Amino acid sequence: MSPYEGKNTGEWLEITENLIGSHPLAPNIVDFCLKSWESILNGKINTYLNLRIGKSKSGYYLAINFDKLSESNPKIRLIRMGWLDHTDWQAQKSETGQQASLTKAARDGKLLTLYSSEK
Repeated sequence: MSPYEGKNTGEWLEITENLIGSHPLAPNIVDFCLKSWESILNGKINTYLNLRIGKSKSGYYLAINFDKLSESNPKIRLIRMGWLDHTDWQAQKSETGQQASLTKAARDGKLLTLYSSEK
């Protein structure tokens, strides 16, 4: 069941803050992500964090924005975490590709920025 069920969008940010605050990985997630990124760039994948990937489209999400890999020394620029429901996703309008996006309400109220780096 969604923690946002029956709540209006004005309540989502507080719900998200409580969810992230009580998540056992939240205090370490930025460090895990940055160390895993360095590991990936050095040719080793999944050295620091072993997560089970499920098929559900609802649950905790970790969103990581990074530089193009073609750049020299690419960096992570943004790490966000939150709970997303399958209804938060908008299908791509075009028939080509497989890119989905989040609704503005979900992007603003259900993902918290844990890390941001200026370019």
